[in-house]
Amino acid sequence: MINLKIATRLREIYEIPSGNYKLDNVVNITDVVFLMEEKHPGIKNDLILENGHIRPDVIFYLDGEPVEPEAVNTELSNVSTIRIVQAMAGG
Repeated sequence: MINLKIATRLREIYEIPSGNYKLDNVVNITDVVFLMEEKHPGIKNDLILENGHIRPDVIFYLDGEPVEPEAVNTELSNVSTIRIVQAMAGG
């Protein structure tokens, strides 16, 4: 079972309650994104580009380690926590 932590901004946009979520039966990041899309339509477009890579303004951390944008098929069998962080605009 994997713990999923979602950035506050994404939770606010998609009205996702705060807290950690438990995921079962996910093999890679693509599975995580499609599972989230089923529950929160539209979130996929904020996480993944049309080519299937992670958006440049989003970082997926697997047990604290950042994932390369093209590595959406990274095996999650040994991962305990996924954190999704979205960059904020600043000035």
